[in-house]
Amino acid sequence: MGVSAGPRPSSAGPHSAAPARRLPRPAPDRLSPHRAHALSRGPPAPPRHGGHEAGPRPPHGGARPALGACPVAPSLRRAGDRVGGGGASKRGSSGDAGRNRSAGRGGAADVTTFLVFVGTILFLVGIHEGGHFLAAKALGIAVEEFAIGFGPSLWMRRRGETRYSVRVFPLGGFVRLAGEAEASTEVPFERTYYGQPAWKRFVLSLCGPVANVLLAVAVVGGAVLGIGLPRPQVVGLVPGRPAAEVLQVGDVVLKIGGRSAWATEDVVAAIRALAPEPVTFAIRRGGKRIEVTVVPVFAEEDGRYLVGAYFLPQMILAEIEAVTPGGTWASAGFLPGDRVVAACGEEVRSFFDLYARWEEGCREAVVERGGARLPLPDTAAALFGDASFRTLPPIHERPPLGEGIVLSFEEIGRAMAGFIAAIRGLVTGSLPAGEAVTGPVGIAAVLGQGVRAGPFVFLLLVAVISLNLALVNMIPFPALDGARMAFALYEVVTRHKVSPRVEMAVHALGFVILF
Repeated sequence: MGVSAGPRPSSAGPHSAAPARRLPRPAPDRLSPHRAHALSRGPPAPPRHGGHEAGPRPPHGGARPALGACPVAPSLRRAGDRVGGGGASKRGSSGDAGRNRSAGRGGAADVTTFLVFVGTILFLVGIHEGGHFLAAKALGIAVEEFAIGFGPSLWMRRRGETRYSVRVFPLGGFVRLAGEAEASTEVPFERTYYGQPAWKRFVLSLCGPVANVLLAVAVVGGAVLGIGLPRPQVVGLVPGRPAAEVLQVGDVVLKIGGRSAWATEDVVAAIRALAPEPVTFAIRRGGKRIEVTVVPVFAEEDGRYLVGAYFLPQMILAEIEAVTPGGTWASAGFLPGDRVVAACGEEVRSFFDLYARWEEGCREAVVERGGARLPLPDTAAALFGDASFRTLPPIHERPPLGEGIVLSFEEIGRAMAGFIAAIRGLVTGSLPAGEAVTGPVGIAAVLGQGVRAGPFVFLLLVAVISLNLALVNMIPFPALDGARMAFALYEVVTRHKVSPRVEMAVHALGFVILF
């Protein structure tokens, strides 16, 4: 996997992880890590509720569809930040991991991304609608149709009272309940949606989002306990700083300050909490577990205590994978396959070793090419140019069962916090819509990067989208599950039932706005 040198990072001390990468540009890291029913044009959000019955026209707001764009950008970024891959920064890596390689594949990569996107959306929408479907069956409500996709039917089969169909446009799905859109002459009123007491309608509407939440928990738990979490590694050292005396590039951090380290955030948080006191690292080096102690020093330029090391879940080598013809790296004489082994007389073992030398003003490098070492003076004026560097796969380790369960729920909590923060930012105007929301194209791009990054990252992204699908659907906006639940709660509190015709009209209006 390649890491492209991206834009120059903002200043920060070299002991933290990469600045939050912006998905969909970077390839994801660990899970750091959506709600109507049809993926359509419009605001950002993964598909949820949407379409309707036969044909493109919705059924007067009666079906339960799945939407297509939503406030998921921050959560997706967090998921992406779990398995690093971008360019480099003082805090870690950031940029367009694998951009150059995937660009070479052209159309094949685009087709794969599209297929992964469609497959993921159909799966998540199927889970969501399946929650409504099973709840309806359990509550004795007649289900007229369970559909995957929208538009004209490609396949249809009736089993009992329910019609199952697959439709032309694979960007959503819906469940149509008896009497939800209009009066049903074939089903007794007591088995229709509006013939149910308020608590049953509330439970039925809640079960779609609950299904997505349960799926997210299962997927994250499976990824954490089955594949394992990528351990933070020492990926670079700053000459003259305390860490350079006891740590080595390639050390895997197991514990810091006596607590397990399962993410770069754990390392950074521990250093900040313990400084200026000595910080004990339990590391694995060459297959052996050892402990070392580092005393943080106060860096005036950063205004905080630092140890002088870069931590990431993936090792980024100082080996060039690709350069852009005519770019700064190509003009400086670098070629794909070149491995930078020294800079201004200092040994270079990783990209961040090279970065540390660049920060000190070094612009001379020695590269190994075809077994020979060649000096390249007056190298690129800036380290962050048109080049990508080879990245090694992360080292995954499975935590103990109890700790793994806790870590899984922490990941879910972070994703939910990101969603809530995005909604708050949209409402208050503090977060631009472009940063708070990711549409179908953005989600597809992120999923494509997740596939290239490996199963762990991909599963975390699927979990984040599923969770966001659930949360978006809980918003009390007409046509979404949240609005149907609000009508049911209103009836419970006031003991007054809103006319089904009025409620259907409200949902129909919301459906038009959404789609």
